[in-house]
Formats: sequence, C-alpha cells, structure tokens
Amino acid sequence: VDAGIRGFVAANPGIFGAATRIEACSLRRHGGVWYASDRQVVGGLEVLFADWEFRVSDYGRLMLFGADAWPIALPQSRVRISTAVARLAATDGIEFDAARDQIESMGPAALLPGVDAAGHITARRVERLRVRTTQPIASWLTLVDSEQGTVLMRVNQARPITGHVGGLVHPRLPTDPLALRPFADATVYTDTDSATTDASGAYAIADAGTVTLFSELRGPFVDVTRSDISPLGRGDASVTATLGAGATFDITWGDTLFSHDAERDAFYHGNIAHAHAKLLDPSLTGLDYPLPLIVNYPYAHCNAVWTGNAIYLFSAGQGCVNTATMPSVLYHEYGHAVNDRVYEGDGIAEGMLNGSLQEAMADVYAAFLTDTPEEGGGFFGPGTYIRSVNNRQRWPEDRVTDIHVTGQIIGGAFWDLRRAVGLSVAERLSHQAKHGHPDDGHDFVAFMEMFLEVLVADDNDGNLANGTPHGAAIAHAFSAHGIGPNAWLAIDHEPVADAPAGGTVPVIATIAYRGPAFTTLDGSSPTLHYSLNGGAFTAAPMTATGNPDQFAGSIPAPAGSVISYYLTARDAFGDEARAPEGAPSRRSYTLVTGPALPVFTWDMETDAGWTAGAPDDDATTGRWVRVDPTESANYDTLNFVVLQPANDHTPGGSQCWVTGNADTLYVQGYNDVDNGKTTLTSPIFDAVPSGYENPLIDYWRWYTNNCGSAIGGDAWRVEISNDAGRSWIPLEATALTANSWERVTIRIEDVLTPSHSMRLRFIANDNLPTSLVEAALDDVRLLVFPLGTAVTGPRLQADRLELAAPWPNPARGTTTLRLNLPARVHVALDVYDIGGRHVRGLSDALLAAGEHLMAWTGLDDGGQPVPAGLYLARLVAAGEQRMQRVVRIR
Repeated sequence: VDAGIRGFVAANPGIFGAATRIEACSLRRHGGVWYASDRQVVGGLEVLFADWEFRVSDYGRLMLFGADAWPIALPQSRVRISTAVARLAATDGIEFDAARDQIESMGPAALLPGVDAAGHITARRVERLRVRTTQPIASWLTLVDSEQGTVLMRVNQARPITGHVGGLVHPRLPTDPLALRPFADATVYTDTDSATTDASGAYAIADAGTVTLFSELRGPFVDVTRSDISPLGRGDASVTATLGAGATFDITWGDTLFSHDAERDAFYHGNIAHAHAKLLDPSLTGLDYPLPLIVNYPYAHCNAVWTGNAIYLFSAGQGCVNTATMPSVLYHEYGHAVNDRVYEGDGIAEGMLNGSLQEAMADVYAAFLTDTPEEGGGFFGPGTYIRSVNNRQRWPEDRVTDIHVTGQIIGGAFWDLRRAVGLSVAERLSHQAKHGHPDDGHDFVAFMEMFLEVLVADDNDGNLANGTPHGAAIAHAFSAHGIGPNAWLAIDHEPVADAPAGGTVPVIATIAYRGPAFTTLDGSSPTLHYSLNGGAFTAAPMTATGNPDQFAGSIPAPAGSVISYYLTARDAFGDEARAPEGAPSRRSYTLVTGPALPVFTWDMETDAGWTAGAPDDDATTGRWVRVDPTESANYDTLNFVVLQPANDHTPGGSQCWVTGNADTLYVQGYNDVDNGKTTLTSPIFDAVPSGYENPLIDYWRWYTNNCGSAIGGDAWRVEISNDAGRSWIPLEATALTANSWERVTIRIEDVLTPSHSMRLRFIANDNLPTSLVEAALDDVRLLVFPLGTAVTGPRLQADRLELAAPWPNPARGTTTLRLNLPARVHVALDVYDIGGRHVRGLSDALLAAGEHLMAWTGLDDGGQPVPAGLYLARLVAAGEQRMQRVVRIR
C-alpha cells in the first residue's frame, strides 16, 4: 500500500509538487480499508497540519485522497533558543506552579506554516511542548517559536463540560434511587495473590491458610481517587479483612462499607464506558490501564475534564450536583479519551485537535452508549440537561465560538443517522470513521472530513462513486445539518437592487455542485421563493439561461411593494441548500419596488443630531460612538470570527455608529458592550409628508453575540415612537448573530400609526458576564410612496371584532398582533401554549374603537424566553373570542 501511494504521488507532480517529500505517519487497516496518513517534511522537519491522507480498499483501489501541500522553504536563520528558554516560554500567560505542574516535550522541532500580513506563505521553526496544570486543570499543547521564544499556538486539550451525573448506583440519573449493581473489573488482593471480578461481580483467589484481604475502588481499567477530605477523616474507599481458608466474604460498597456516592458511581460507570469502547473496537488498547478518575474535585463546580491522562469529576455546588453522579457526563469525558486514543494509536500523537469535533464525538459516544440524546441529564435538577444531539442545528447558521455549541451541529447529524439506520450501524460508522483521523483547524473542514470518513467506513467495494450501503441515509443525515453533500451546492447570487417602479423583477444566480462525484445538482431544483408585503412565500422555478451554471427567475412585483425572497437548490439525494443561509426564518433578501422617495438618508458621515446614551443606560464599556470602525475578532489558529466590522456600510463612506471601538485589530472583547445596555436615539422625523403614504423604515445593522459562553443570551432591540419619544413600542428584537451588514425594512403602519413626530432608538444589551456583544448601525432611511401607489396589507373591517394573522409568523424576535374593535370595550389579549397553559398577558384594559397593534417579544410573564413551538393568541372582547396561531422559532 505504501509503495503504491508513493508511486501515485511521484506520478502526479501537477497535484502534489515535483519536489515534495513526505514521510509515513500511520498505515493501518480497519474494516476492509487501509488508512494511510503521511506528513510533509522540509529540511528534515515535519510540517505541522500538512496532512496527506489516502484511503485504499482491500482490492488495491485508491478510494479517496487529500493533501495540504505547503510551498515553503526551511527558515534561513540559525539562531535557536535553548530548551530551558522554550520551556519557560511555554508557561507564559498561564497559571503554572513548578512544584505541582509539568512540562514535557512532544517530539522534535517542526515547521508551522502560515500566512503573513502581506498574504505570503511563511514557515516558522517551533518547539513542541505539553504543559499540564492542575489549578485550573489543563493540558496545553504549545508551539514555541524556535528563534524568538514566543508562543505561536496553544491548544488546551483538556476537554471540560458542565452537567449532572448519575452513579453507583444511580443507574441513569442523579435523582434515581440508589440500586445495587454488580461491580465488574474490580481488583481484590490478598497477601500473595489478586483477582479481578467478572461481569457478575464474582471473584476467586487461590490462597491457603489465614490471609489478609484488601480491596478499593480500583481495577485494571479504572482507578477512583477522592481529591477532597471526607467529613469522617477517611480517604479513598477501602476495605480490609482477615479470613480463613474456604471463607466467603462479600464486599458491598455503600453504608456498611464507607464510600462516597461519587466514588461508587465513577467506578461503576467508568468500567461500563471502557467495556463499551472495547466492544466497538477490540483493537483499541490505549485505555487498557487503570485510568485515574478523580472525584469530588473541590476547586470548581458544574464541570468535568479529560486532561489527556485522567478524568476529573467536580463536587456539587453553584446549583449543580456532583458531576460523578451523572453517568452521561462521565461517558462524555470517556468519549474524549476514546477520541484521543484512537488517533494516538494510529500514530497521530496530538490526538483529535479540533475542539468542536472533540465535543461532538464525545457527545455522540455518550448518546450512543445510553441510546439517549440528552447530555448531562439532571444537571440543574430533575428534567434538565445541558444539551442534546437531537437537534436541528445547521452550519453555518448555528456556528459559534463555543465548541460545545458548534459541536451540536455534527452531533445532530449522527443522531439523525442513528434514527435512520439503527444504533448498531450508526455506532459502528461513527467509531470506524475516527480511524481516518478527520481533523482540521476550521470546524467546517473537520466536519466535512468526518462525513467523508463515514462514507469510507460504510463502503463495501472500494468505490465511493457508486454509492455505499447506507449512503443516502448518511447524506440526508449530514445534509440536514449543512455538512453533507448539499454543503457543496454553491448558490452565488448578487442581491437584487431596489426597483424604481413595479413590474417584473429578474433574479439571476449561478448554481452548481462543487463537491466529490458521488452526487450532482438536480438541474430541475433551482427555485425562487418570494413574499410580497409580509405575505406567504410563493415558489417559482428557475430555468437555465444557457450560460454555464446560470439560472434565472422573476418576481411579479407591483409598484410600492416590499419584497422578501430567497433561493433554493437540491442535490441528487434531494437535500437542499438555501441562499441566504437560514432563509426564510432567519434572514432573506429584501428589495423595495418604487416609486419610493427617500425622505432622508442618514449615512452617518456627518452628525445628523443623533443622541448616544439614555438616562437609564448602564453599560460600562461598548457605548455607542460614531467612528470609522476598527475590526475586532475572535482569532486563533482554529477559528476566525469577525465581531465588529472593519468598515462602515455606506459605499465610499467611512463613518457609522458602533458599540465601542477597538484600538487595534483582532482584539475580541476589548470594547464590547458590558454590564448593561447602551442606547442610540434618532432625531425626530416626519413620517407622513404631504402627498405620500406607506412610510418604511430601512436601515443596515451589524449584530454579533456568538462568542463567549452565554451565546445568544442578550437581544438587540429596536423601538419606535410616534410621540417624539414619550412612549415606545418594539420594532425589532433579535438574538441572531450576523457577522455582516444586514438590511432591515419594516412598514411603520404594521407596528403603529405614523406621525409627524417619530423617533427610533437602537439598544444593544449585555447583562450576561460571559457573552461578547457588538453592534453597528448605518444608512438609516425613511422611504415613502406617492398616494395611491403603495401596496398595503389587508385592512381589518371597521364594524367587527377582528384579530389579524400575526406578522412575522413564524417569528424569532418580535411578532405583531393587529386587532380591530368596533366600539370602546375591555380587551383581554393573552398567549397560551398548545397545552392551554397561560404564557403571556398582552392586554387587560379598556381600549378605544379602531385598530390596535400589540407586540409579543417571545417572553413569558416571568420575562424568560419561551421555547420554540406553537402558541395560541386569544382575543376576548364584548363576550366574543378570536384566536390566531403563533409559531416561535429559535
């Protein structure tokens, strides 16, 4: 196999380069597939992240290959720091105690490729070190520049999670009654011999005469240690007895033999996790040793950690139970161990590096072991859990910087696969795919590599192009989360500009499949979906224009309309891609058909009289300022997410409003909104100029809240007033991150009655200490239409009680309910869930005759966001009742 691969590389210099040298890293056979991994070498130094992967069938067919070939040369400088300096540099910026913490070499020097500020490919010689710390628990893979002694990369491979645990024996949940279960793989010692219990807990030791017997919660695969001090002054659970020949001695850990719940739970479920790993992969030997399980870790709570050589399970506190008493949490951490040991056993010394993939596959390991999608059952009390692989999370809409959250995307794909093909098949594929070592600095690449490796693991004839036994199910499962074949469906479209008049609006896009050859674009599938003035979406087919991969459609657009639209296409499996991502519930393209007159355009290039700040503002940083924005970002070797824009939105402009401004590039959290809210208020404006109607508010916003650990917890709010700011009602509310400028166009009449004294205010809020909130605003316009040209929504009948359909619906932020009263009457407007339980009261007052608008922001009476689902809005007035359905989405 190796000779064939090298011959293939040598025969294809156009692909691999004529002078590239590679060295074998791993060559293993699993499930009828040869997995070959090689590394690029320059000047005798391994090039990091230059992964060369080949998959070869038992028939000798090359099934799949990929190579990251870096065109780099050996750095010329001969200056080298000493080993002592490198070790000292590796601890810079972290808490390190030389008395208890460790530094170890991870191999010889290597080359770290990269791109400098000018876009040139560079290479730096680095020393590879691992720094293990205990407070906090961490296992840092650290790359130190061999010339300058600076840390170029640091990845914490300790894999912490938060949650509840069940134990020994809480069979499933920490709230389960303790139940007696046999302890397999426990070691019992005498003076001269030892034995390990079988699955039934039985043991036998051939000793003669009187002996001393000793046992503790330790065996060949698990070693439980308490890190706290027990109230009775005892340490680890243990038992000692003096016995005569032929005696029978039963050991029952519990009240009779003192032991802590966390010790028993960890031992019992730790051995279950090991037995399950061996059932999946008998060749996996990397965990065949007494793995330390450290319970009752007293220095932190609500967490558990795999450090690369031990699992730490934290004591109860801060509203969380002892994490050793939640089986799924322990199984998750053991899943991290399995991830790393599979890679290490195949010659990948650093294990699985991508954090999102690590968290996902640990979640999948726990979910498949228990056949339950929820992770951390009981973490915050009965009925709670941390997260679930039974989800509809998609790439890229739900990608955030929290690896636990982003990992749910591919975790959801595996759970969908389990439902489609059954547990045994899904579990086998999820584990064998790891032998292909999917991994990358970018989450999407790592996820797509995992998808490909699942196909390789499923193949039965060494030919992916002709399908695999479960190929369609795999494609559907991963595509449902945006990381299957449909991720290679490219829909390139330039949003249509506003039209000066009504008529037909053409829409053109380039749509093509640009992935591996196991599927294609369904040429009949490109579809244009459009909505006029907040109505339902209409689907219209797009047809090929004759230009390569180009499709065209059209929107019948009356003059004076607000149009929302999006595009879809399907691959040959029937899985869909959309543009823009998340359409239509999260975002869509918007255009206005004229004749629309811009009464004003505030491009923020000059001071137009806006007010930054309000009397009740309490944000300590990130307050609104009008500046030329400086980009801030979450940036490391693995991910790059822009938080604050680098430029304003106005073509040729420079100024916009932003929530604080960073002094330098790429500094996340330097001047984000913190500890409260910051308000930006417009000048007073006239929304009812003589001779015009149907005013629209049109603005461009930037809002991000997808970094930190409180992602999406704080909402961006826009409010509008028709009495110069004396009272306000919601215009827009969203917690949805957009790392780009997005257009928002809203009819004023859909929210309240326009007046001569209108104001807007824009509120960015951050009350959660671990979130990163950035916002920006630019190009605010008021558009109006000549009388008689604007298309308006359906009017309510003035002589009857009516409750119009909510808009928008489904809704993520605010949804507006429009009602008409034929006379002055007491009005009760309430929201109920589908089970009939009261959720939110919107009105309980005497109201005048005519139309009224009521806004529901998706909060319950306690001010908490309601779950996604179906709700009922009920209007009761003058003995009559009207109802409308409201759908809330995440």
